[in-house]
Amino acid sequence: MISWLKRLSNCMFGARIRGEAALRESEARFRSLTQLSSDWFWEQDAEYRFVAFSGGDREDGWGEYQSNAIGLCRWELPGLSPVSGDWEEHKALLEARKPYRGFEYQRHLEDGGLQYVSTSGEPVFDAGGNFKGYRGVATDITARKQANAALQESEQRYRALVEWSPEAIAVHRDGKMLYVNPAAARLFGARSAQDLIGRPILDLVHPDFRASALARAQRIAEDGISTPPAELKYLRLDGTSFDVEVQGTSVAYDGAPAVYVAIRDITERRQREEDLRRFRVAMDATSDSVYLVDRESLRYLDFNAGVCASLGLTREQVFALGPAGVLSLSREEVARLYDEVIAMLARQGLTIDE
Repeated sequence: MISWLKRLSNCMFGARIRGEAALRESEARFRSLTQLSSDWFWEQDAEYRFVAFSGGDREDGWGEYQSNAIGLCRWELPGLSPVSGDWEEHKALLEARKPYRGFEYQRHLEDGGLQYVSTSGEPVFDAGGNFKGYRGVATDITARKQANAALQESEQRYRALVEWSPEAIAVHRDGKMLYVNPAAARLFGARSAQDLIGRPILDLVHPDFRASALARAQRIAEDGISTPPAELKYLRLDGTSFDVEVQGTSVAYDGAPAVYVAIRDITERRQREEDLRRFRVAMDATSDSVYLVDRESLRYLDFNAGVCASLGLTREQVFALGPAGVLSLSREEVARLYDEVIAMLARQGLTIDE
C-alpha cells in the first residue's frame, strides 16, 4: 500500500511539474508574441482603471504614456478624445458590460500633431459571475489615418480640378451617366448637371456614331483599358449635333468600375478644316500663283500648283526656300511686304484673318 501511494504521489508530483512547465512555456510564448507585436494588451479593473499593459512598440511614444496611465480611466488621461461621439457614450457601453471593437480615440501631442488608436475590449467575469473589469488590445493607427487623410485631400483636389476644368468631363457606368462637370453640362446645353445624371449615354450620341461609341465604352468597361482619341458626333439636349474628340479610360467611381470620358468640342476646328479644304479647291483651280504665309514665322503654310509651275520647283523645294528664298529678300523685307499687302487689302474693304 505504501509503495503504491508513493508511486501515486510521484505521478501527481510529476504531472504538476509538467503542468507548471507547460504553463511557464505558454507564458513565455505569450510574452514573446506581445513583445514582437505592434499591438499592446491592456487590463482594467471593475472601476475601468488601467492595471496592466504589455506589448507594443515602446519607441512610438505610447510606452511612457502607458506607464502614466496605470490607475487612471481612459477618459482621465490628458489629451485623449474619441474620434467620434464622446466619452459618455463609451461609458454607457462599459456600464452595460458590452464588448466593443474598433473604438477609436486620438491623442493631442505637444507639437500640435495627433496620434490615433483603435482599441477593442471585452468584459471579464469571475467564476461566480461577478464583473472584474475589461481587457483588450489596442493598436496605433496613426499611419493609416494620415494615409486616409492624404487620400481624401488628393481626391478633393482632383475633384476641384475636374469641376473647374474647361474641358468637358463625364463618367458613366452601365450606359447611364453618373457625373458631368460644369463644362460638360454647358457643352450639352443643360441647365445643370442634374439634367444629364441618369440619362442613357447613347441618347447624347448621334445615331450614325452610336455603334462606335458603344463599342469603345464596352472595351473600356470589360478590359479596363484606355482608348485613343476618336472623333464622333454628339447631340445636345435640344437635338442639335456637334463634332467632338473623345478619349476614355477606366476609373473607380463610388467604389465601382466606371468609364471616364474627356470630351473636346471640335466644331470650330472642323469648320476651319472645311474652309481650308474649300480654299484649297479654289486655289488649285486657278493657274495663278497663290501663297499662304504665316506672319509670325514668315514661312509658307501652303501654296498651289501654280507656284511650283512658275518656279520650276517641287513643293518640298519651295517649302525649304520659304518666302525669303523665293523672293530673294531678307526676313525684314518679307515682313514689310506682308504688312503692305495686308494694308492694301484692308483699304479695299477686305478683312484677312491672320
